[in-house]
Amino acid sequence: QLRSSIPAKRMNEDVLRITEYSARCMTEELRERLFRILEKNVRSMYERLASWDKEFKWREMFSSRSNFIIVESTDLLLCATPSVETVGHEKTHGDPANTTELIGFIHYRLVRENQQPCLYVYELQVSDKFQRRGVGRLLMKRAEDIARQRGRKAIYLTTFKENEKAVKFYMESQRFEISEHSSDPDDQTSPYLILHKQLT
Repeated sequence: QLRSSIPAKRMNEDVLRITEYSARCMTEELRERLFRILEKNVRSMYERLASWDKEFKWREMFSSRSNFIIVESTDLLLCATPSVETVGHEKTHGDPANTTELIGFIHYRLVRENQQPCLYVYELQVSDKFQRRGVGRLLMKRAEDIARQRGRKAIYLTTFKENEKAVKFYMESQRFEISEHSSDPDDQTSPYLILHKQLT
């Protein structure tokens, strides 16, 4: 279900709204909009370094265990809340209003990693024209807030070693470290790094 709608924030003249969803309460149209950003950003890297399986990625993203933090940009809705309809005992949510543009999201799950309750970031994706404008930092800050609120002791994520911009963002800006369960950065047999950040 939609957990919250946070007052909009201004960033470079764009009005940003952050909302939180569970995958089971999303419309098909919203899922497709999220997936288009993912596919545009990473499909070519998956095809080059691992493999791209669209059906698998779709199932992974929209599993009933998946949750999302979504950032939208609008010049009209300053503190709007997405429409909510009650269907039986479930809540389902319409897509953001036509005046909004979906600019980025985090897909995460609350799991246990290495015997530790954590928040695992499966995807952090930002639309290309909004990259390098602080959206990723905004999303990660919200993910940390959620992790603490839910009693999680760490945040974990996996990224491609070759994605140097992402690795630099996580390790320098966000102060993540390479997990002891990750492959070595110089190990050519695995394209992935597992990163983690302990929360205090």
